[in-house]
Amino acid sequence: MANTARLTPEARRSDAAALVAERRERIGQMASEARRVLVGARAVLDVEIAALLAVTPEELAAAERTLRPILNAAAQNPEMLLNLYRARHLDGAQRLLIEETAAALIDALGDSDNYAFGNSWNALQQELAAERGPEEVEANARVRELDALAEYVDAAEAVAVMDLALMDPAREASTDQREQMLIGRQMSEAVVNAYENEHAVQALA
Repeated sequence: MANTARLTPEARRSDAAALVAERRERIGQMASEARRVLVGARAVLDVEIAALLAVTPEELAAAERTLRPILNAAAQNPEMLLNLYRARHLDGAQRLLIEETAAALIDALGDSDNYAFGNSWNALQQELAAERGPEEVEANARVRELDALAEYVDAAEAVAVMDLALMDPAREASTDQREQMLIGRQMSEAVVNAYENEHAVQALA
């Protein structure tokens, strides 16, 4: 790179803009590679979880005969589905049918009912997740770790890219645009800090 002390102001701006663009490209490459690794790891986990939850056609048919009347009635009374799931979630085939029915019900309900049932359903799933077999519990914990890491990568990239945008001499932004960028940066930085703080505490434990 040329000696910027001897360049005109316009040339220095051009030189700085080129450096910013180079760093932005490098950051994008690093983030893309991290995402590629995370997607691959998640795919492996999805296969493992699918194997853990696999049921035979015979098991599914037996569960269908047992639960179909109740599942049909749940369309009129979604609360039944929550109670049924709590009672039968450790049976793989019955759990699968109940989960499929809940997903269809959430799609079919109106907005207000959808929101209420969806929240209750998600809360119940989270509550019961810890009661599953140790292999599934461990696999789900790894999924959460990968999801949190993916969110961290997105946020870290956003912080770096916005920092470069704010110092880019070739970028002209209004005061409102700069304020919006700063707000977005703060939100992304909060995600980065939360992740790093959590893992710092875990490292010390």
